[in-house]
Amino acid sequence: MTSSGRSLVARGAGHRPRWTNFGSALAKVGLPAWFVGWDLAIIARLLWPHSVGIDGNLYSVAAATWLRGGDPWAVYDQSRLAAPPPTLIPYVLTAWLPGGVAGYLWVAIAAAAAFWAIRRLGLSPWWLLFPPLVVAIWHGSIEPVVLLLLVAGGRFLAPVLKPYAALPLLGEGRWRSLLIAAAILLVTAPFLPWSLYFSHWNDVQAALREQGFGIADASPSVVSIVTVLALVVLGRRRAGYLAIPTLWPSAHFHYASLAIPALSSVPLAAVGASMVGAPYAVQLGVILTALLITVGLPRRPVATTPMAPSWRDWIVARWQGRDVSRPG
Repeated sequence: MTSSGRSLVARGAGHRPRWTNFGSALAKVGLPAWFVGWDLAIIARLLWPHSVGIDGNLYSVAAATWLRGGDPWAVYDQSRLAAPPPTLIPYVLTAWLPGGVAGYLWVAIAAAAAFWAIRRLGLSPWWLLFPPLVVAIWHGSIEPVVLLLLVAGGRFLAPVLKPYAALPLLGEGRWRSLLIAAAILLVTAPFLPWSLYFSHWNDVQAALREQGFGIADASPSVVSIVTVLALVVLGRRRAGYLAIPTLWPSAHFHYASLAIPALSSVPLAAVGASMVGAPYAVQLGVILTALLITVGLPRRPVATTPMAPSWRDWIVARWQGRDVSRPG
């Protein structure tokens, strides 16, 4: 082969389709700008000042009501409790704080957990501007803490606090963590107000619909069926995270913060997940990405920690002075 022929082959081998270059530019430049734009719009229109720490305060008041023998789901503090009983457990720690203080404390906890999780994932700091994560921090929600548990250890606690956190564990095949979570739920069931929760079932579902602003309807539809097929194309590990904002019933906008490990590798879905009041936007991003993969788009790696070692391997490694992650 002539030298000119070899150079032509080399150029062809190194050539990337324009849409691949566009995807890289979107991930590195477009997404941060997109996040900032939606953050400003959300803060201006939806996040009024007195909503700072609203979730942390509501759950702390509900936990205090439960400890006094009252009904947590009868509490109203700008909104109603719409979570199952195990979610109350961490808020027992702040149930004794005066009104408002607990909310601000949970904002600080959410911010610290989000920072740690993004750093643990090795993502750029601008992922802290991801709109669902910003909303979760602003409201003092527990989602950033759950995200941290999923990526930094203690994974078995994640589904205890939020049931939909079981989906990423299913996707990653972390069966031991799921079994431990199930055991915790069984052991704590007699001590938690499950009967009160189910007596308020209709009220809880109404509250979920009222509070779930800006998330696409995940009820059975043609879009949902196509989304499931697209998630199959994206792979089980990625699908476990993306199922939260695309398929979980009555999903709230900030639930998408738990999907960051997968959204960082699916920029089109991250674009959709950032949009408030845009039905099926995140599903459309997932479907388009699956279509691009079928025509040759290289898969980006999922930003998550490697599988945790066994307890035996961890003990041996620590004995030898090696620093390894704790078992999940």
